[in-house]
Amino acid sequence: MRRKSNQVKKLSGTSRRDRAKTHEGTPAASLRCPDGLPDDAQKVWRRIAPLLAERGLLTALDVETLRDLCLCAARLREAEALVKKNGLLVDGYRGSKVKNPAATMAREYRQDLYRWAAKFGLTPGDRSAFDMPEPDNEPSLAEQLWRMAGEESKAAGPAGDGGGLGADDPSQ
Repeated sequence: MRRKSNQVKKLSGTSRRDRAKTHEGTPAASLRCPDGLPDDAQKVWRRIAPLLAERGLLTALDVETLRDLCLCAARLREAEALVKKNGLLVDGYRGSKVKNPAATMAREYRQDLYRWAAKFGLTPGDRSAFDMPEPDNEPSLAEQLWRMAGEESKAAGPAGDGGGLGADDPSQ
């Protein structure tokens, strides 16, 4: 069962000051991008890390987790680019058409990215477990992350040519 946020507890009348969640932890000493991240992952880091730190969700203990999230987003982008370039079907071992392995990789990276994003409250459902204010005129962290992950693939056009975040999604 998911823990309730302080706001939900106040609304339901079960809030107690002695049990209120507080954001504790050592703030990240530096928002500097870790060494060894590919360029695409560094772009994600530079965009997301300051927003998480501003909301008190990035501590020194979270740097490696955020690094993995950024790497996953970069690999998703790379897999989507391969699907865009080669299409959903590629020539198989015996000459028949088979599903592009990059489409499977993209799906797996998307699932992993969603799990990493949930750790930082970057999804609407998981954000409710964190007590953090949302700036009124800024897009949410999740919107920014998903936009970054799909910038290149959205430009491709209809799902039939391998474009879009849901290139391997049968509902499109």
